[in-house]
Amino acid sequence: MTAPRYVPLLNRALVEEAARQNQALWGYGRTDAEHVAHTAAQLDHAGPELLRYVGLVGDHGLVAASKRYGLLFRVGGREARVMGIGAVFTRASERGKGHAPALIGAMVAEARDLGYAAAILYSDIDPAYYARLGFVALPAVDAFALPAELPSARALAFRPANEGDFDRLSAWYEASWASSPGAIRPLRSRALWRFFAWRNRVAEASILSDGGRDVGYLLASLDDPRRDLPEPRPEGLLWVDEWSAPGVDPARVLATIRAVAEHAGAREIALWPRPDSPGAPLRSSARTASFPMILPLSPGLVVDPARDYLGSFEHF
Repeated sequence: MTAPRYVPLLNRALVEEAARQNQALWGYGRTDAEHVAHTAAQLDHAGPELLRYVGLVGDHGLVAASKRYGLLFRVGGREARVMGIGAVFTRASERGKGHAPALIGAMVAEARDLGYAAAILYSDIDPAYYARLGFVALPAVDAFALPAELPSARALAFRPANEGDFDRLSAWYEASWASSPGAIRPLRSRALWRFFAWRNRVAEASILSDGGRDVGYLLASLDDPRRDLPEPRPEGLLWVDEWSAPGVDPARVLATIRAVAEHAGAREIALWPRPDSPGAPLRSSARTASFPMILPLSPGLVVDPARDYLGSFEHF
């Protein structure tokens, strides 16, 4: 029997097999057929440069598989490609034989050969497993507040953004990182924005304005229970993916989030805070899943958990 070989682009039949086998882990209530269709829809929406399935294939078919994302990041002050690893699984009859780390190793070797700066993942198992492969854990924190706990004074006006606003959203997003120029963190292309907004069921961004002058944006909407965040959430939750309003008092942004929550009828607010996000009145607790982790691939690249960030918008 020959050792399983690494296949960098699984065909649709093998992708369907992978989806059927991992449905119990990541189906989120979908039937087998629905999960297969959902997996195919993700590939179709993303395209092969952004997302493909890779795997190990042996004499008797698929042994292990993973989603493989091609992402854009700011790494050490420069734009760089970063590989995302998601939905790693091994066929039940082949578990315990080292196939998952072998698959990850093959993916990392391919990314290094292509000049990628790093690999990232969100682990739903003990981070020590991936730490043994060289990945470094970043903070995994949930933050919560009741609308009434947030400031109420001087909220900004908000209105829906449209497709033509992307360049301004991107500029505000970049400006929000000015104080952390060396951070390892996501960049945004139009394709990445469209895909993750669709995949993670993120409603349209809101443009924030002050006295008629646009000053930033906010991504916050009532939580969609079909979104695959790692833990059960209560009904009536306003999920905040991110905001950027450079030069604006953060208390005013929090007041705006309160106004958005009240407008939407939300009973609670939740987010994964950035390292530079305001603390109180938000209440924080450690997450029990979706631990963000980074593996440096560029020589000299150092991960700083106090600065580097993987958020919920790009969660996969």
